[in-house]
Amino acid sequence: MSWNPGAARIKGYLADEIIGEHFSRFYTPEDREAGLPDEVLRQASKEGRFAAEGWRVRKDGSRFWAMVVVDAIREGDKLLGFAKITRDMTEHHATNLAALESERRFRLLVQGVTDYAIFMLDPDGRVTNWNTGAQRIKGYAAEEIVGAHFSDFYTPEDREAGLPGKALRTAEREGRFAAEGWRLRKDGSRFWASIAIDAIRDDKGALLGFAKVTRDLTERRENELKLERSQQALFQAQKMEAVGQLTGGLAHDFNNLLTGIIGSLDLMKTRLAQGRLQEIERYIIAAQGAAARAATLTHRLLVFSRQQALEPKAVDANRLISGIEELVRRTVGPNISIETVLAAGLWPCFCDSNQLENAILNLVINARDAMPDGGKVTIETANTWVDHHSARERLMAEGQYVAVCVTDSGAGMPPDVVARAFDPFFTTKPPSSPAARPGSIRKSAGERR
Repeated sequence: MSWNPGAARIKGYLADEIIGEHFSRFYTPEDREAGLPDEVLRQASKEGRFAAEGWRVRKDGSRFWAMVVVDAIREGDKLLGFAKITRDMTEHHATNLAALESERRFRLLVQGVTDYAIFMLDPDGRVTNWNTGAQRIKGYAAEEIVGAHFSDFYTPEDREAGLPGKALRTAEREGRFAAEGWRLRKDGSRFWASIAIDAIRDDKGALLGFAKVTRDLTERRENELKLERSQQALFQAQKMEAVGQLTGGLAHDFNNLLTGIIGSLDLMKTRLAQGRLQEIERYIIAAQGAAARAATLTHRLLVFSRQQALEPKAVDANRLISGIEELVRRTVGPNISIETVLAAGLWPCFCDSNQLENAILNLVINARDAMPDGGKVTIETANTWVDHHSARERLMAEGQYVAVCVTDSGAGMPPDVVARAFDPFFTTKPPSSPAARPGSIRKSAGERR
């Protein structure tokens, strides 16, 4: 009966082309066949209004997604006709479909992930959805856990410490919380988890909830612990091997000490038999001194061989080196000369004295093995400053250090050995021989002042 410019623009008909025609021509063939136009008028007549969305047809046959409202016009009980409003929602509908498809694909992707537990939390920390990976890792089916608080996955000690609440507050404040720790499965067993909690916000910044991702790292952590134990065992074995290498030099020292003790006792026996008591005290002092030196040597060997925790304290590196100088000389043998260059005014350093002593002894032994035909080993100390550039290159803190350097006159290391010289437990010694591959370079150990 009437036609406005908006109808002409949306549907393509001019007023003189459409006035007098039935409105069912705007419907798709399948909707006309289903009797939808008649149902629209019937419902609008009965209830006063019909509203819906659906496909409609333009003059050129193309389709558009329309939102339609049909109102019945009455005068008293008499039906005069209908007022019909149509809005083209094609672009909005396409956007909605794309969003729905994207959400569907995302849900399929998330549900298909089995190596990660991926689920959502509401702002209070309650589970709102649950993927297949979460069910596999944690043991709960979706219907068992949705609506429950995520703190159920934490150990009793972590819940008592308030860790779940701290995790959510950190994620809300900083946008993300990430950590590793023990978590609980449905059956009560524990697993080592890597977790990340991300805050989800709307366009205005309001908190909608949290996305939580959990990965089971139990097997990896067990392998790391096994590797660490193996490395500790290897380190201890290498330490004991060094003890074995020291045995030759120590045996000579012990023989000398025992000779002094036995000789003093024999002389005391002789003097007693002769009644010359005035000289006995001198031999007693000599025997006691030799026995004390033997006890000190034994103590050092025991300290060197046993496993112990680091006990850092203020250490005078000059005094430590002077204390082991004779032991070093006995260890390397007569073909190698030892020279010590100890800095005057050396700072005290904060380190474990036993570990520093072990490091020096091992460097000297390596130097000895690198010079089978003899040579010279120099042990030096110095105060030094590690600047920002050097500290970054060496992965250490900038500041003042005490340097302890061991230099030998060997042939040097080939490039492939230099490249791996600081790899943990790397060695060039074959299993069948204690001899090192010939060659060494200047080696230094720095301790923080």
